[in-house]
Amino acid sequence: MTGRRADDQQRLKTGERAPRRAARERYPMKQRTTVVKTDPHHPDPGDIREAALCLRRGGLVAFPTETVYGLGADATNGKAVAAVFEVKGRPPDNPLIVHVASLEDARALVTGVGEAATALMEAFWPGPLSLVLPRSDLVVPAVSCGLDTVAIRMPAHPVALELLRQAGVPVAAPSANVSGRPSPTRAEHVLADLGGRVDFVLDGGPCPVGVESTVLDLTGPVPVLLRPGGVTVEDLRKVVGEVLVTPRGEPPVARSPGLRYRHYAPRAFLHLVLPGAEGPGSRRVAEVVARAAAAEAAAGRTVGVACTRETAGFLESLRAGTPGLDGPRGMVIRTWGSRDTASDTAARLFAVLRELDRHDVDVILAEGLSPAGLGLAVNDRLLRAARAVTGPVEEAEAEETRPEIILLVCSGNTCRSPMAMVLLADRLRRLGAGDRFRVESAGTSTVEGLPASPEAVRLMAEKGLDLSGHRSRLLTEDLVARARLILMMTRRHREMVLEDHPGAADRVFTVKGYAGTAGTAEEEDVEDPIGRGPRAYRRAAEELERASEIIAERLLDPLDFRHLLGEEHGESGTDVQNGIDAGESTARRGSGTGGPDEAEGGAG
Repeated sequence: MTGRRADDQQRLKTGERAPRRAARERYPMKQRTTVVKTDPHHPDPGDIREAALCLRRGGLVAFPTETVYGLGADATNGKAVAAVFEVKGRPPDNPLIVHVASLEDARALVTGVGEAATALMEAFWPGPLSLVLPRSDLVVPAVSCGLDTVAIRMPAHPVALELLRQAGVPVAAPSANVSGRPSPTRAEHVLADLGGRVDFVLDGGPCPVGVESTVLDLTGPVPVLLRPGGVTVEDLRKVVGEVLVTPRGEPPVARSPGLRYRHYAPRAFLHLVLPGAEGPGSRRVAEVVARAAAAEAAAGRTVGVACTRETAGFLESLRAGTPGLDGPRGMVIRTWGSRDTASDTAARLFAVLRELDRHDVDVILAEGLSPAGLGLAVNDRLLRAARAVTGPVEEAEAEETRPEIILLVCSGNTCRSPMAMVLLADRLRRLGAGDRFRVESAGTSTVEGLPASPEAVRLMAEKGLDLSGHRSRLLTEDLVARARLILMMTRRHREMVLEDHPGAADRVFTVKGYAGTAGTAEEEDVEDPIGRGPRAYRRAAEELERASEIIAERLLDPLDFRHLLGEEHGESGTDVQNGIDAGESTARRGSGTGGPDEAEGGAG
């Protein structure tokens, strides 16, 4: 968490009123927008004919897909594509997805379709899956922001397919909203943002999926997930085997929309509450949301809550008698589905955020979902829109029986930190200390809810350890606050965490630095094995296993662990105890290169 989100978190703590974002520049109205309502299931070709002709002539047409409404332009017309960027206020380095009506149309837009792409098209098209492939000269460079690749998909919506067939051109279409705002899932959302600035809006009713397509990059040796969506990672792996996942954040080259910039954001300050393993709708999550709502109301801010029906019921029971929440504007509650139906939440996600904005609330408290299946895509959109994040929220434990949390951290939380987590937990269990410590893991820049990589699962299975149920999660302020010891995979990871959490410097180390298994600072990093084959995985696992053995012994050393807790040693209150002086104690804590005062460099 850096920059704006860090400022927003601090503002939230101090009670300072969250400022409204400056209004976006309003591009001049060029004409009246023609709205054509048509049957979403059996559209009349006559309803769509004029809009298709408009596309062929270089105009802009907003149309429904199964995911969200798209703003379409002829992908072979540079002037029309430029108009899309202008009307949306879209950054010029944020590429567009091209929509086609058939596999034959897709093949004309790329220089080659391999076996993996063919298998995925046959399995998931038409549907919410966009494939990044090498671009042919038919697509103007502006679509891909000058890159040699293009993202293509075939939408699974009768209105969209009829429009594409009649237009007879590939259609570049981002979401039909002002850039950065919640995506439109109804025609009225399009008109609220772009009315008067586009030629046609085809009104096909609400979009059934509600979140954008999954984007998969097929230009490398292994498919890479760039954005989660309606097709899950598990489904993709059933067709093509290994799928790598990019960490959430800014990649060096944006091959997909929705990666470089803050997206999906309502005008109000969005505070996301992520559920723990027990899932959304639990009493613990509802209590966290209720406390936050009461605090916001006490600070004079109006509150909107977007949550599951289960949490809404609990909040309604608290409304009466809670100062600030019992008035007509004290708390506006909108539900977006049951805890067990991620598809309902996805379909209503953006509509609920827009509705709460219409109520002019200052703060929106949004409840996340269990990060599995479509819940992964829902949480991804909320994380990109959020200006503050709490959680994952676990059920409360009795204070006297609460174990100390040892947190392992890498980037994506799908290989190194999960392997380190189960290796250390297993070592502590073998030493009879499994109930004294709880070993967890997280990622500095991950997509929530991803499974561990197949190589990590197989390698740990060889050691009798089970990673099959692991799901990635993002490192949050709450996790950092609860962890007694935080062990990073690289020096760069440590730097990143301390930039956001300088107060945790006495608890944050590298794994090999804390274990003392690195001969030099340069040897302190556990290199990322993703995409580098079995040898790289085995080497990382061996380094982590060796470090885990030493770390477990350190945790069971009363003197060593009490030092970490900040407790005094003995009656003297000094570091001299039982013949061990401060220098000796420092040596036992590792090489020193992982300590809080060490200047570090290197890649993450």
